[in-house]
Amino acid sequence: MRFLFYDRVTAIEKGKRIVGVKSLSSSEAFLEKHFTRVALIPGVLLIEAMAQLLGWLVCYSHDFRRVAIMTLLDGVRVPAALRPGVRLDIDGTLVTNTERDSLGVATVSLDGEVIAMTPQGSRHAAAVARINRVLLTALGDQVSLRPQLPLILDERSEPEPDIAVCRRDARDYASEHPGPADTLLVIEVADTSLDYDRRRKARAYATAGIPAFWIVNLPDRCLEWFADPDPASGRFLREERVAESGTVTLPGGATIPVTDLLPPV
Repeated sequence: MRFLFYDRVTAIEKGKRIVGVKSLSSSEAFLEKHFTRVALIPGVLLIEAMAQLLGWLVCYSHDFRRVAIMTLLDGVRVPAALRPGVRLDIDGTLVTNTERDSLGVATVSLDGEVIAMTPQGSRHAAAVARINRVLLTALGDQVSLRPQLPLILDERSEPEPDIAVCRRDARDYASEHPGPADTLLVIEVADTSLDYDRRRKARAYATAGIPAFWIVNLPDRCLEWFADPDPASGRFLREERVAESGTVTLPGGATIPVTDLLPPV
């Protein structure tokens, strides 16, 4: 049996990035003799989806003079299981790509929410830690800072943004995760995921009515901010790119230098 865990490639850039989609159906070949009473698709198969697309990117980048074989897997997070009837978006990026070996990172998303991912790079992790520290200093206990914790957008979407700045809650949202009405600002750090954050994540946050969204753009060392969401169109009506030398205004009116949000060069 030929086993492909993606339906088609929708975008590819040699040596850099690949994007594909997979629609899960109850007619999947591997469901014929397994999970027959309740159709469940093991989440571990998403690793196969990410590996296959990254492997195709490696082969394409070397003009099909190389065969890609996955030899190392480290720290991948996947859901326990999925049900048929959903469409998955798969996004892979090559971090290194030589004649000897390649290293890639990838995500799988459902309705704009990342449900499977390879580990964060060190620059991404450093930026998240730095932003959290800067905001804690600037905002103190006026708000609730939630680094990489759940945020309810709607009944089907519960992403974990890099930083969510929420209204202060005396119980730290112990009863329920915060939603759009509780949220003042969402921040995502983009290293290899810049295009995805601009398109899919911005649309998801605008549709939910999140009032402000920032992308800390690591490749270009700047900040992209979005405001005035229009849920009907899934767009933010205002957006601006702020250089590393500029400043940005936080909820409440305080300003901070963009350079303070970026990891050291």
